[in-house]
Amino acid sequence: MRNGLAPLFSAWLLLWLVSAQTWWQDLGRLEFDALTVATAPRAQQLPIIIVGIDDLSMQQLETRWPWPMEVHARLVDQLAAAGAAVIMFDVVFDRDDAAQTAPKFAAALARSGNVVLAASTAYQETRFGSFWLRSDPIEPLAKTAAVVGLANVELDPDQVPRRIPEHDNSLWREVIRVLARAVPDIGADLSAVPKRRIRYLGPDQTFTHVPYFQALDPAANFAPGAFEGALVLVGRTTTAASDVGFAQQDMFITPFTRFTQRLMPGVEIHANLIEGALTGKYIDEAPPSWRWSLVALCSLLALAASVRFNPLWSTLGLVAVVGAVAGGVWAAFDRQQLWLAGHPAIAAAVLVYLWQGLAGLLRERAQRQAIRNTFALYVPEGVVSQLVAHPEKISLGGEQRELTLLFSDLAGFTTAAEALEPQEVATLLNEYFKDMSEVIFRHRGTIDKFIGDAIMAFWNAPVDDPEHAAHGLLAARDMLAALDGVNARLKERGLPPVDMRIGVHTGPAVVGNLGSPTRFNYTALGDSVNLASRLEGVNKYYGTRLLVSGDTVAKLGDHAAAIDLRPADRVRVKGKSEAVDLYTLCLHPELRERQAAAYAAYRRGEWQAALRLYRDLLDAAPDDGLTRAYVERLERFVADPPRDWDGATTMDAKSPKSRRWRDGGSSAPSRQRRVLSVRRPYCRTQST
Repeated sequence: MRNGLAPLFSAWLLLWLVSAQTWWQDLGRLEFDALTVATAPRAQQLPIIIVGIDDLSMQQLETRWPWPMEVHARLVDQLAAAGAAVIMFDVVFDRDDAAQTAPKFAAALARSGNVVLAASTAYQETRFGSFWLRSDPIEPLAKTAAVVGLANVELDPDQVPRRIPEHDNSLWREVIRVLARAVPDIGADLSAVPKRRIRYLGPDQTFTHVPYFQALDPAANFAPGAFEGALVLVGRTTTAASDVGFAQQDMFITPFTRFTQRLMPGVEIHANLIEGALTGKYIDEAPPSWRWSLVALCSLLALAASVRFNPLWSTLGLVAVVGAVAGGVWAAFDRQQLWLAGHPAIAAAVLVYLWQGLAGLLRERAQRQAIRNTFALYVPEGVVSQLVAHPEKISLGGEQRELTLLFSDLAGFTTAAEALEPQEVATLLNEYFKDMSEVIFRHRGTIDKFIGDAIMAFWNAPVDDPEHAAHGLLAARDMLAALDGVNARLKERGLPPVDMRIGVHTGPAVVGNLGSPTRFNYTALGDSVNLASRLEGVNKYYGTRLLVSGDTVAKLGDHAAAIDLRPADRVRVKGKSEAVDLYTLCLHPELRERQAAAYAAYRRGEWQAALRLYRDLLDAAPDDGLTRAYVERLERFVADPPRDWDGATTMDAKSPKSRRWRDGGSSAPSRQRRVLSVRRPYCRTQST
């Protein structure tokens, strides 16, 4: 009995082991594609018309893409007049054209009231960090369109879109929702079912295609009523060599491609999604228990047919089993819209058949090989690949290194965000993070994480950077300079401008993969991280936008002359006896000597002289926040001089949510000059 069941267990074990292999998954996708092609109806049931932005339209309109938006406005007006039920654009209008014709397009959208526009998301990954960016239609179009839907499709590892997108605001779902306003009882299935797959009607050109330029004049080019009640999908179908990048951007491999060698435009994939939802045509995957039950049944039948192995009868038995599985899988796919993968069951039957035909010695050798494969494939393939290439990336642990750390935050963002719509907040942050990330990456920095509207970055890890202090400070300077470009784009979008504060410090920190065994992040922590975080918030006290510690300035080396700095103060941080020198950017180089003289008088405790010098500086540069802060401080000192003056300002943390600053060396409550809210020290990890 034990020897009789050995083929079954060995076949099941081998299938379980290879189920995670790429080639095995490719075999399953090939089976799905073959069933899709074999059972495709190759005809549409619904009045879906694809208006193609194709090669012929490019020639007729005599203009390169992108076309002026007034062209799209004409199309919308013509299709609406022709009775189109819904008009969908599978094009992301994320910027106005050179002719600034967006208002005309927006007006056409408002008149029609049934136009669905597309948005898209893109994943950007670099060696220093990764993030998602979303592209939406420009504001005038987004406001006047019926709705905006996400045009992204779900791609399998072989870049074939087989799965139905699960996003609730997917483009095809929004089209059906707009249609439901006019036809409430259409009964479309919009539910997001995991692993539900697209039921392709056929290869490309299965749906009705018309050239864009002809759709601009339906009355002249089509029979009356051709667009009445139709779902009109506008998208790119061009393959012109002069616009190869444009064509490749929205052309996809489909299950038919391996048989026809043709790609399908993205707009036609949306057509398949829409028709499938409206007609109930889609493919669900059978539960794994069904697949393994079929594996067990087929392997038992194959074992029964080859218990006493006979080349002829055992082969006929195997053929019968394989034929029954193939027929059942085809019927379930075509009639029940259920994909019950048959290749594992067929493989199991073949394995049992081969096993029974081998000699005992070969059987034992195969069994030993299967055991060795168990150890070789115990860890999932993806994890193994990472372990082989970069073992340190999947293990917990850290090392102490000298880092230059940067914390930035938007000034007053929480209050400003309350007056904005969520989409406007997302647009603002995307614009801000994009430019700031580019600056940090340009200066060889590592983005640790985005924390709300804040950024944490560091230098000298994971890659060694001997000039990390200079690179970190240069990045901070250029981030402030880049705000002008960000604010210019925000103004164009009707969004408020932003300002930022930055703290930079250099010191030892623990850096590495920190967290739990299941969720960890490459990050840094320690007192140096806390201090850098505090410096960012301390800018509010001094009226500055950038504060740099003396430890960073001391590490600048040859770059010190290229970065124009001025002393800001000397601060004693809670829990440390030694004071920290702070510096900021020198915004008025012509006043450098006068600023140095005023600060020197302040440090010596010459309050009257220092106040006079700082008042003169404030008259010369009224926009200097640091000078204004010193005038206010010195006015208090003249009236009530601090005791035990040692030239340092002491930060005294009473609680994690409250910071008190004391000027001078006295610890008496009477010397507490100002209550200031400062960012809580950041020294925790976030999982990814």
